Amino acid sequence: MEDGTCVDSCPSGYYHSDSPIKTCVPCVSPCATCATATHCITCEIGYLQPDNTCSGTCPLGYYPNTTTMVCEECHANCRSCHGPAEDQCNTCSEPRYLTSNTCPTECPAGYYESGNCECSPNNDCGCCKACHAHCETCEG
Repeated sequence: MEDGTCVDSCPSGYYHSDSPIKTCVPCVSPCATCATATHCITCEIGYLQPDNTCSGTCPLGYYPNTTTMVCEECHANCRSCHGPAEDQCNTCSEPRYLTSNTCPTECPAGYYESGNCECSPNNDCGCCKACHAHCETCEG
């Protein structure tokens, strides 16, 4: 029931409630559409989170898809990322090393392992730094 009128389904922006009588209840902001009072389907503002809430940022391991407005999971090799592919990592899951936005388990030829990286705060990641141009292999 919506505004005293019986309907087969609730309109967008409302969810169906059986308590205490069958009614259409408005979604709570920032949900644009919802399944329950606490389960968003789409957001008025921000990104749909993995727990079906809305927020302006995505949690670690997810990136904001600006087309769908949903937080989507990073590639398994990435701890944080800017897209879904394995070459879109910002930081790496352990025990991997950040190299040109990818996260190999070992540094490739022409690179050396360095624990001193430009990583996000509280991220103890390692990374691969390029050797000097005249060196084929090197160590820190």
